Amino acid sequence: MIEETFALACGTGELQAFLLASRKDACGWTRRYDGAPTDELDALERVGKLTPPQAEYRDWQRLFVRLKSELVQTGPR
Repeated sequence: MIEETFALACGTGELQAFLLASRKDACGWTRRYDGAPTDELDALERVGKLTPPQAEYRDWQRLFVRLKSELVQTGPR
């Protein structure tokens, strides 16, 4: 299990590469969830109130949704 995965010192592309490369060693990844769903963050962006940390958080959410089928393992390792 790899915890606290987020793009602290890298971009979303680098985080994606890390997640995909670590599939052979990890059985899961976590990140703190503050309860703000993607659509709520999109609404903040539409009214010009999305902060840079919120934008990064939303990108992380979208990345995990996009990679779900590649990250979910079925059967024994």
